[in-house]
Amino acid sequence: MKTVFQKSLLLQLMLLIATLFPYTTLFRSDVVLQEQWGRQVINVAADQEITFYDWKGTGSIASSSSNNSRSITVFKPAEGKSIQITFESIDVTNDGASWMGEVWVYSGDSDPEGEFEYNATLGSSSTLPEGTVLDKLDGTYSNKTYTSSSSDGSLSVGMLWRYAKACDGWVAKVKCVTCRSGHWRHTAVGTQ
Repeated sequence: MKTVFQKSLLLQLMLLIATLFPYTTLFRSDVVLQEQWGRQVINVAADQEITFYDWKGTGSIASSSSNNSRSITVFKPAEGKSIQITFESIDVTNDGASWMGEVWVYSGDSDPEGEFEYNATLGSSSTLPEGTVLDKLDGTYSNKTYTSSSSDGSLSVGMLWRYAKACDGWVAKVKCVTCRSGHWRHTAVGTQ
Protein backbone atom coordinates (compact mmCIF):
# COMPACT_ATOMS: atom_id res chain seq x y z
CA MET A 1 0.00 0.00 0.00
CA LYS A 2 1.35 3.38 -0.97
CA THR A 3 1.87 5.91 1.72
CA VAL A 4 0.39 9.39 1.53
CA PHE A 5 3.90 10.72 0.87
CA GLN A 6 4.43 8.34 -2.09
CA LYS A 7 1.05 9.26 -3.58
CA SER A 8 1.79 12.96 -3.20
CA LEU A 9 5.22 12.58 -4.77
CA LEU A 10 3.76 10.59 -7.67
CA LEU A 11 1.08 13.24 -8.26
CA GLN A 12 3.67 16.04 -8.22
CA LEU A 13 5.85 14.14 -10.69
CA MET A 14 2.88 13.59 -13.02
CA LEU A 15 2.01 17.29 -12.89
CA LEU A 16 5.62 18.25 -13.64
CA ILE A 17 5.73 15.91 -16.65
CA ALA A 18 2.39 17.24 -17.94
CA THR A 19 3.68 20.82 -17.62
CA LEU A 20 7.01 20.16 -19.33
CA PHE A 21 5.59 17.91 -22.08
CA PRO A 22 2.11 18.87 -23.27
CA TYR A 23 -0.26 16.01 -24.16
CA THR A 24 0.16 16.48 -27.91
CA THR A 25 3.93 16.12 -27.67
CA LEU A 26 3.94 13.35 -25.08
CA PHE A 27 1.55 11.03 -26.91
CA ARG A 28 2.16 11.64 -30.59
CA SER A 29 4.37 9.43 -32.67
CA ASP A 30 7.03 10.91 -34.89
CA VAL A 31 7.64 7.55 -36.59
CA VAL A 32 4.95 5.87 -38.71
CA LEU A 33 5.11 2.54 -40.53
CA GLN A 34 2.90 1.74 -43.49
CA GLU A 35 0.62 -1.14 -42.55
CA GLN A 36 0.97 -4.40 -44.46
CA TRP A 37 -2.80 -4.61 -45.04
CA GLY A 38 -5.59 -2.06 -44.69
CA ARG A 39 -5.94 1.66 -44.18
CA GLN A 40 -4.70 3.99 -41.46
CA VAL A 41 -5.22 7.71 -40.89
CA ILE A 42 -2.45 9.80 -39.30
CA ASN A 43 -3.04 13.35 -38.06
CA VAL A 44 0.01 15.57 -38.45
CA ALA A 45 0.46 18.52 -36.07
CA ALA A 46 1.52 21.86 -37.55
CA ASP A 47 4.99 21.67 -35.97
CA GLN A 48 5.52 17.94 -36.41
CA GLU A 49 7.83 16.08 -38.80
CA ILE A 50 7.11 12.38 -39.14
CA THR A 51 9.58 9.78 -40.36
CA PHE A 52 7.56 7.39 -42.52
CA TYR A 53 8.70 3.89 -43.48
CA ASP A 54 7.28 0.97 -45.45
CA TRP A 55 5.72 -1.73 -43.26
CA LYS A 56 9.09 -3.46 -42.70
CA GLY A 57 10.59 -0.32 -41.17
CA THR A 58 14.34 -0.19 -41.63
CA GLY A 59 14.51 -3.83 -42.75
CA SER A 60 14.53 -5.07 -46.33
CA ILE A 61 11.54 -6.70 -48.01
CA ALA A 62 12.42 -10.19 -49.26
CA SER A 63 10.89 -11.57 -52.46
CA SER A 64 8.34 -13.79 -50.72
CA SER A 65 4.54 -14.04 -50.75
CA SER A 66 4.61 -13.56 -46.96
CA ASN A 67 5.63 -9.95 -47.70
CA ASN A 68 2.67 -9.22 -49.97
CA SER A 69 1.04 -5.92 -49.10
CA ARG A 70 -1.95 -3.76 -50.05
CA SER A 71 -2.41 -0.74 -47.83
CA ILE A 72 -3.02 3.00 -47.64
CA THR A 73 -1.80 5.61 -45.17
CA VAL A 74 -3.73 8.90 -45.19
CA PHE A 75 -1.97 11.92 -43.68
CA LYS A 76 -4.30 14.68 -42.45
CA PRO A 77 -2.80 18.15 -41.82
CA ALA A 78 -3.43 20.69 -39.11
CA GLU A 79 -6.11 23.28 -39.92
CA GLY A 80 -5.15 25.56 -42.81
CA LYS A 81 -2.13 23.47 -43.78
CA SER A 82 -1.25 20.97 -46.49
CA ILE A 83 0.74 17.73 -46.26
CA GLN A 84 4.13 17.51 -47.92
CA ILE A 85 6.07 14.26 -48.23
CA THR A 86 9.67 13.82 -49.30
CA PHE A 87 10.82 10.31 -50.07
CA GLU A 88 14.49 10.49 -49.09
CA SER A 89 15.00 7.08 -50.66
CA ILE A 90 12.64 4.58 -52.20
CA ASP A 91 13.32 1.14 -53.60
CA VAL A 92 10.17 -0.77 -54.56
CA THR A 93 10.29 -2.58 -57.90
CA ASN A 94 7.98 -4.98 -59.73
CA ASP A 95 9.31 -8.29 -60.97
CA GLY A 96 7.35 -8.64 -64.21
CA ALA A 97 3.79 -8.16 -65.42
CA SER A 98 2.05 -10.08 -62.63
CA TRP A 99 4.49 -9.41 -59.79
CA MET A 100 3.76 -5.81 -58.90
CA GLY A 101 5.78 -3.63 -56.59
CA GLU A 102 4.45 -0.07 -56.53
CA VAL A 103 3.97 2.92 -54.29
CA TRP A 104 1.12 5.28 -55.21
CA VAL A 105 1.06 8.89 -54.02
CA TYR A 106 -2.36 10.57 -53.92
CA SER A 107 -3.54 14.12 -53.43
CA GLY A 108 -6.27 13.82 -50.82
CA ASP A 109 -7.80 10.77 -49.18
CA SER A 110 -7.59 7.91 -51.69
CA ASP A 111 -10.57 6.11 -50.12
CA PRO A 112 -12.66 8.71 -48.22
CA GLU A 113 -15.66 6.41 -47.80
CA GLY A 114 -13.52 3.51 -46.56
CA GLU A 115 -15.16 1.14 -49.05
CA PHE A 116 -12.07 -0.32 -50.73
CA GLU A 117 -11.30 -3.93 -49.72
CA TYR A 118 -7.72 -4.43 -48.57
CA ASN A 119 -7.96 -8.21 -48.37
CA ALA A 120 -4.88 -10.40 -48.30
CA THR A 121 -5.67 -12.13 -51.61
CA LEU A 122 -3.61 -10.55 -54.37
CA GLY A 123 -3.76 -11.52 -58.02
CA SER A 124 -2.23 -10.17 -61.20
CA SER A 125 -5.09 -7.66 -61.55
CA SER A 126 -4.91 -6.37 -57.97
CA THR A 127 -4.92 -2.63 -57.57
CA LEU A 128 -5.29 0.21 -55.08
CA PRO A 129 -8.13 2.77 -54.86
CA GLU A 130 -8.41 5.11 -57.85
CA GLY A 131 -8.35 8.53 -56.12
CA THR A 132 -6.33 11.47 -57.43
CA VAL A 133 -3.02 9.75 -58.18
CA LEU A 134 -0.05 12.10 -58.35
CA ASP A 135 2.49 9.39 -59.13
CA LYS A 136 3.04 5.63 -59.26
CA LEU A 137 6.56 4.82 -58.13
CA ASP A 138 8.10 1.59 -59.37
CA GLY A 139 11.88 1.57 -59.11
CA THR A 140 14.61 3.30 -57.17
CA TYR A 141 14.33 7.04 -56.44
CA SER A 142 15.73 9.66 -54.11
CA ASN A 143 14.47 13.01 -52.86
CA LYS A 144 11.00 12.87 -54.47
CA THR A 145 8.74 15.57 -52.96
CA TYR A 146 4.95 15.83 -53.24
CA THR A 147 2.61 18.44 -51.80
CA SER A 148 -1.13 17.88 -51.59
CA SER A 149 -3.38 19.79 -53.96
CA SER A 150 -6.63 18.67 -52.30
CA SER A 151 -8.89 21.22 -50.65
CA ASP A 152 -8.42 19.61 -47.21
CA GLY A 153 -4.63 19.35 -47.65
CA SER A 154 -4.50 15.60 -47.04
CA LEU A 155 -2.17 13.23 -48.89
CA SER A 156 -2.23 9.43 -49.14
CA VAL A 157 0.43 6.81 -49.82
CA GLY A 158 -0.51 3.34 -51.07
CA MET A 159 1.64 0.25 -51.27
CA LEU A 160 0.87 -2.65 -53.61
CA TRP A 161 3.44 -5.41 -53.49
CA ARG A 162 2.94 -9.00 -54.69
CA TYR A 163 5.96 -11.30 -54.62
CA ALA A 164 7.99 -8.58 -56.31
CA LYS A 165 11.74 -8.08 -56.37
CA ALA A 166 13.56 -7.95 -53.05
CA CYS A 167 13.84 -4.29 -52.14
CA ASP A 168 14.73 -1.83 -49.40
CA GLY A 169 11.32 -0.10 -49.21
CA TRP A 170 11.38 3.58 -48.32
CA VAL A 171 12.10 6.28 -45.81
CA ALA A 172 10.24 9.57 -46.11
CA LYS A 173 9.62 12.75 -44.12
CA VAL A 174 6.05 14.02 -43.74
CA LYS A 175 5.15 17.50 -42.51
CA CYS A 176 2.59 20.28 -42.75
CA VAL A 177 3.28 23.24 -45.00
CA THR A 178 1.40 26.46 -45.67
CA CYS A 179 0.18 26.95 -49.21
CA ARG A 180 -1.03 30.32 -50.34
CA SER A 181 -4.66 30.44 -51.46
CA GLY A 182 -4.93 29.43 -55.09
CA HIS A 183 -1.44 27.91 -55.07
CA TRP A 184 -2.26 24.34 -54.08
CA ARG A 185 -0.03 22.14 -56.15
CA HIS A 186 1.94 18.98 -56.15
CA THR A 187 5.58 18.82 -56.95
CA ALA A 188 7.46 15.79 -58.11
CA VAL A 189 11.07 16.72 -57.63
CA GLY A 190 13.83 14.18 -57.35
CA THR A 191 15.83 11.61 -59.20
CA GLN A 192 15.27 8.07 -60.34
